[in-house]
Amino acid sequence: MAPPKQSQNPSYEADIQLAISATTRNQLQSNRDAARTFEVARMTLTRRRAGIPARRDCQPNSRKLTQREEEVIISYILHLDQRGFAPTYAAARDMADKLLAARGAGQVGQKWPANFVKRTDSLRTCFNRAYDRQRAMCEDATLIKRWFKLVEEIKAEQGICDEDVYQTPQQSIGSA
Repeated sequence: MAPPKQSQNPSYEADIQLAISATTRNQLQSNRDAARTFEVARMTLTRRRAGIPARRDCQPNSRKLTQREEEVIISYILHLDQRGFAPTYAAARDMADKLLAARGAGQVGQKWPANFVKRTDSLRTCFNRAYDRQRAMCEDATLIKRWFKLVEEIKAEQGICDEDVYQTPQQSIGSA
């Protein structure tokens, strides 16, 4: 069985558009003639003339938000990030739920934020760790500088090179 024409010819959609224009300008009398002339599927041509778009051009039923609503969420998340706030999955889910509630369309699912971040190139996740206040209060710049100075003295005293500090051979780092 031969593979479908769509996978063989990248200009298949252009052939469909030519067939549609030929039938609307009455150059060809029927969809069957146009399909045969332009070598496209007759039912595909009939559906397109009826206004049914190609499947790849349609939004999947599983996506509740429109493209514009997703763009708004992306820009809001990036705006929060620029201001120094770290939006969480829960915050992204709340934003989406508010947009859906405005048009009465229910709520997004539990895993929607993770899937949204995966399919959006401009977003990525990172883990934030709480900074212990007690530890922050104990930090003293002079103590830290003194410790690094002690490390430098020990390195000089023992003859340790900078490359050998972490005891990793140079060849193991990077790509092969």
